[in-house]
Amino acid sequence: MVVFSLTDCPPKVRGDLSKWLLEISPNVFVGNLNKRVREKLWERVCRNMDRGRVTMVYSQNGPQGLGFEVFGSTWEPVDFDGITLIRKPLPKTTSSQIDAGYSRASKIQKAKKFNQSKKVCEEFIVLDLETTGLDSSKNEILE
Repeated sequence: MVVFSLTDCPPKVRGDLSKWLLEISPNVFVGNLNKRVREKLWERVCRNMDRGRVTMVYSQNGPQGLGFEVFGSTWEPVDFDGITLIRKPLPKTTSSQIDAGYSRASKIQKAKKFNQSKKVCEEFIVLDLETTGLDSSKNEILE
């Protein structure tokens, strides 16, 4: 079984799909195609989509029994331990969006804490000690 779901597609694409599949709802096409016809139809749909989005779901061997293809969408199918999931990308955030919920006073306080954490002692000693074991009463220092 194959299901195509279209959004904002050209009429030519709907015409191509209606030759092979039944339109059970506006822009939703369902049918039963073999793998070769399904792949050729997917190529044709992608080639003729100048705008809009299309998602194809089809029968496939595996734990889910389904396979997914998307075109013109930011959502993408990803394999997660043998199961295909559709991942929606995270929105791009800016620092102004992240700090939007903080008051001005809390931002100043946070900046002070950050600056204090940067103050580090500039002098330090590194000691590399090699021993024959971990028990100080039985073991000796080698280096």
